[in-house]
Amino acid sequence: EGNLGLIKAVDRFDETRDIRGDDAVWRAGPFFKNRRLFGTRLDLAIEALYERGQTAQRDAYQEELNTKATIGFDFYNLSYPARWGQGLRVTLKTEFRNERVRPLTRRGERPPFGDPTQSVSLTPTVAWDRRDSPLHPTRGWLVSAQAELVFPEIVEIEDLPIKATLVTQYVQSFFKRQLVIVPNLRLGAVWTDRRENELQSDFFFKAGGDGVALPIRGYADASVDACEGRESPSFDGLCNDVYPPGVSETDDFAIPATIGGRAMFLGGLEFRFPTFVVDDFWFAAFADVGAIAPSWTDMGFDRMRPSVGAGLRWLVSGQIPLRLDIAYPLVATPFSAQDPRLHLNIFYTL
Repeated sequence: EGNLGLIKAVDRFDETRDIRGDDAVWRAGPFFKNRRLFGTRLDLAIEALYERGQTAQRDAYQEELNTKATIGFDFYNLSYPARWGQGLRVTLKTEFRNERVRPLTRRGERPPFGDPTQSVSLTPTVAWDRRDSPLHPTRGWLVSAQAELVFPEIVEIEDLPIKATLVTQYVQSFFKRQLVIVPNLRLGAVWTDRRENELQSDFFFKAGGDGVALPIRGYADASVDACEGRESPSFDGLCNDVYPPGVSETDDFAIPATIGGRAMFLGGLEFRFPTFVVDDFWFAAFADVGAIAPSWTDMGFDRMRPSVGAGLRWLVSGQIPLRLDIAYPLVATPFSAQDPRLHLNIFYTL
């Protein structure tokens, strides 16, 4: 049986009622989902969305109209909905996207949207999930590999941008599940000669923040980038757009822009242990590290941006994971001071 519905508009829960500012998120459109297509292990999801809101890394504001079709196959027929975990799953997503992007509001001035970009993307994904739960895992592992191919011009293809990412998580528990250790790792690479503003948002890598595409707790959103606020003739021209034309780093009014990179490394290690005060209420200690570079040949230890912190985990009704973290960045960036940062979010981070 399929599900047919309408996706409605929502606001970010930490910035409610901001219907005119950059924190407002609006989504509307029809969707159709069938988890057991024709009685097989295939599932189909089709949706059309009109969306306004910040990008996945919260470094810009976008207006987007897209149409997506995703078909998946569950090899073990166990991943969803019979039980979580224990499954090997393959999906193929096709998407048409028409998008306009503008910088975030600064000093009370809202920049205009840039020229729209249209693209068609093809995204195959293979995921093998052996965790006992995706919400509050206590043992098992997850491996997910994804490739994204973008066709910026449908008729004439001069350059085929490709993005590949690998996500891994290992979960192990000790002392009758009273201590949970969770290391994780993410790797990514982009192959294209195009600039960031010539492709869809979030195609290039930026890191920082929490509850975003590439989180490094303790840092501001998208504060770990490839150029670090400095223009350079190197890196195949990637760092030529840090400042607007005619503006240099020495100008008092100069505001550098974050530039996405073609290489990404993220890792983390988290320890969780119960408070013994309330059921499903846990303490956590963690360390995050991440690096973004123009390419993998430019990746090095000097680009690593680590942070440490502690927090609380509350599994509400044993199903809804809430977390509160305080993180401290060990290295400052031009876009994020070396100060403690508070993070409140739903779901645990990888």
